[in-house]
Amino acid sequence: TSEDMSRRIWRHKNRVPPGAKIFTMSGSYQDVRDSLTRRGWYENCDVASSCFDLKWCLKAADIHETALVSHQIVNHFSKAAAITTKCGLGRSLGNCSWFGNSDSLEFFPRSHELFDADTIADWEADFKWSAAAAVLKRVVLEGGFKSVGADVAEVARIVCNTRLCYIRDMIEEDYPGHSPALPELTAHQWAALLDSGCYTQPLPEDGGDQSWRAPPRRRDQEREDEHGLRGWTTYQQPQAEVGGLGAAQEGEVDAAMAAAAAGDGNTGSAISIAILEGAGCDGHGGVVTGEIVTVAALAPAVTATSESAPVARDRIASTTHGGSVPAKATVAATDASHGARAALDAPVDAETACVASAAFMAEVRGLVSELATRVPQWNMDGCHNVWIVKPAGKSRGRGIQCFNDYRDIVKYTQIREAVAEDRYIVQKYIETALIVRRRKFDIRQWVLVTDWNPLTIYFYDTCYVRFCASDYSLEDLSVYSHLSNNSIAKHSDEFKSKDVSDGNMWDLPTFRRHLADTRGAEGDAAWDARIKPAMINAVVSSLKCAVDMIEHRKNSFDVYGYDFVLDDDLQVWLLEINASPSMEHSTPITAQLCAQVIDDTIKVVVDVPECLKAVNAAAATATGVGAHADAGVDAGAHAEAGGAAALGAEARGPGRSSAHAHVVVNARKRHGSDDGLDRGGWELVCKDASFVPNPAYCGLELTVFGQGQSQGQGQG
Repeated sequence: TSEDMSRRIWRHKNRVPPGAKIFTMSGSYQDVRDSLTRRGWYENCDVASSCFDLKWCLKAADIHETALVSHQIVNHFSKAAAITTKCGLGRSLGNCSWFGNSDSLEFFPRSHELFDADTIADWEADFKWSAAAAVLKRVVLEGGFKSVGADVAEVARIVCNTRLCYIRDMIEEDYPGHSPALPELTAHQWAALLDSGCYTQPLPEDGGDQSWRAPPRRRDQEREDEHGLRGWTTYQQPQAEVGGLGAAQEGEVDAAMAAAAAGDGNTGSAISIAILEGAGCDGHGGVVTGEIVTVAALAPAVTATSESAPVARDRIASTTHGGSVPAKATVAATDASHGARAALDAPVDAETACVASAAFMAEVRGLVSELATRVPQWNMDGCHNVWIVKPAGKSRGRGIQCFNDYRDIVKYTQIREAVAEDRYIVQKYIETALIVRRRKFDIRQWVLVTDWNPLTIYFYDTCYVRFCASDYSLEDLSVYSHLSNNSIAKHSDEFKSKDVSDGNMWDLPTFRRHLADTRGAEGDAAWDARIKPAMINAVVSSLKCAVDMIEHRKNSFDVYGYDFVLDDDLQVWLLEINASPSMEHSTPITAQLCAQVIDDTIKVVVDVPECLKAVNAAAATATGVGAHADAGVDAGAHAEAGGAAALGAEARGPGRSSAHAHVVVNARKRHGSDDGLDRGGWELVCKDASFVPNPAYCGLELTVFGQGQSQGQGQG
């Protein structure tokens, strides 16, 4: 063919012996060049040439897939933007639950695209809900209203109550109707919540009351709840009984009765607001979450009948559950002497509504406790309501900023402008990140995909930790404190400080020693028992989501750079997936690891398939059976491990050294592969069964043939 002719001409011109392998590459991948030339390969410096056996380039656009021959190996799959772009990853992970037993909310901070009115409205609702949750967490953390105003706390309570009602609506199968995710509040009330200064206030130095946090969640403790929805062992259904009052509400009734009997005209001020709990909703024996009843308003009626306290409590409970309480979720401040109710369209008096009420604190603690068991990212959200804004079309940390002010985000993203310069992604920031030596860090983990059908995933057995250049603080949202990208951190004046290490990086053994030193036996076992399995789960789940979106081609592969963050419970969070991750020797850590990753990748995509073919050929010759070899990259375990002994000089191509043959044929069984071949540090973590891709929809271009007929006048 003309292709074979051009290859022969190129070989003759460049004095390359017949049978020798040829590679071409673009980008600064000296380690690729070194690894292949050690194997006797020859480089074709013309990147546009079609004369190659392997092409390694920076961008997938540099590969013209339509012109590829089946045997040619390339280092990118087509249409990988489904996972390697900020928008693509968020959309793909939205389908996570359909491809396995994972929910992306367990490992990926919720993200919003600010592209149109609907997506902007979704983010605004999430921002308001997060702000309300942060306020209530601070109330619990501080044990009162030190940095949170009473009126703000009451608005936050309404929002969180309504949110909890919405969550119950989604979980409980017998819930009638559909409740809104946010309550109907006035502009004044929303402004009071969003403009509160508590989000920028430091947390108590002693850590405060940490009861707002949910217990750490472990994937090995998952179970099915009674509704058939996957949950955690820490999850518990609300235990309130229909028609009953909680202990705090019983105390409120007793106090209200005593005050009313004494003729105290300030009963409402002393007793404040009581929230009567209910297990269900209207029509099912309970009040809708968010409805409120003032015990003080009911107390005079109770004392007028001279009922005992237990009887009174029962009657009050039955009265509220019987539907006599207005269903609208409003905030009431009651003056018991007049029996008045007033919505919180005006600020609530702190002394009347909050500070003097132990019941309010009890209600907030109960509300926070239940939300902590129902909201997967409750701990991660923290108390500052910080969000990270990322330009959709930029990489290497460019344009990324952190905010906790709604108006600042609106201004930065220009979502209110007619034409915005960039499109943005807004993602909830991980406020409870694990801090090491006062610095935030993330983990760069390499992942290799050698096939999408069947999906074949390798996980590298080591990684490195990247630290931010400045000390971590949620009161200072500087990029140097919150972004660990080397391209960003290197511009900081503190980048070259020796506080952490040279180059602001640690290798995995150093990080594991730190966990053991700071957390004892639990920290020593944490990497193998919790962190690594959670990372593998996130990797496999994220790739399965895109399996029918990415172009499948045999003899293609891709190395992805996964970025993870650990929170202070050692829960793993995925930040992003990078195509063509940087392999530069920017620090002593990367100088060692990147060369190792490249060489081990060549083992998987070049050495192992060649070895399997040679082993099969040798075994077939010895048995008289036709040779069998898989045509794909990393052909699989078709050869018996014992067949490696039959491989002699056949395993060595032109220019290949005996040392290389030893690398190719290694009797050790490595990382989940049973063929005894050496894949370096790559561990096989997933090889799914082949699947049939979804067929293209056939109704996109329908054509109607024939002529229309009109009904003539006078016809029936």
